[in-house]
Amino acid sequence: MVIRNFTWQVFEPQKLMSYISNGVKSRKNTPSLFWNVPIPEHEYVVPTFEVNHQFRKLRKNSICIRHEIMAFSPKDSNNLSHEKIHTLARKYLELTYTNNVAYGDIHFDKDHYHIHLMITPNEYRQRNVTHINNERFHQVRRELETFQQKQFPELENSVVFINGKNKKKDQVLSKTHNEEQLIKRLGEKRSHSTKEFLHDKLMLHINQSISKDDFFSKLLQEQGIEIYHYRGKPNGIKYQDKKYRFTSLGISKQEFKALENKDRQIILERMKKLKKLTSNKEKSNELDLEL
Repeated sequence: MVIRNFTWQVFEPQKLMSYISNGVKSRKNTPSLFWNVPIPEHEYVVPTFEVNHQFRKLRKNSICIRHEIMAFSPKDSNNLSHEKIHTLARKYLELTYTNNVAYGDIHFDKDHYHIHLMITPNEYRQRNVTHINNERFHQVRRELETFQQKQFPELENSVVFINGKNKKKDQVLSKTHNEEQLIKRLGEKRSHSTKEFLHDKLMLHINQSISKDDFFSKLLQEQGIEIYHYRGKPNGIKYQDKKYRFTSLGISKQEFKALENKDRQIILERMKKLKKLTSNKEKSNELDLEL
């Protein structure tokens, strides 16, 4: 089989998952692959990636997500099944990203099957980042294809690596023009600017905060980030001796209004609970008086 590796330097698991999932023709007949996802259901994939991302210590140009594609020869399509592809994908993850989190879906286009894998760079709830050099990757390819030959000898056309066998044109993964454009739009292999990094960090905190105060409290806990004020109001952040307005980082007034609405909603709910408790207490006092 052919394996292609891409890296994302922007943390956008929802965008990548949407792309991977949208390529599935029939969800009913095409089960997804879950690897180290505590609750193996689609709605828990992105939250698991987000939580796991919090354990990372990000540096400049850090890899935030890995996107890998395993493709099979069109000549083996009649001998392939979802079970076989999942077995080989799981073996690959076992050999490479044993303790990382991964999600995958199978696509079928241009007369060949391939599976897309979205993988965390770090191990589950650990700071450890998995590094695989070329030597180790070649060893993995050999071990994987040896496993493939033993388990599924009928997939002979998808053996392209071991024994120095050359890749034939019909065996390699040839991305369509549309897929190529999608990958570019998704942001793979693009530079991870400081603004993108800060935008992702702020949006993550906004999504996890229940109020504006909670959001600013989370920002103050971030190492290397300070909040700067203008006319007595928070106007942006200071990072690496440079100031960035919230608006310049793509954080609109609507985002803060949404936080204010969350805050109001929490206050209203608390007032309702307090009113209910007070009402119950008054009823209890009335019963005591009657007795």
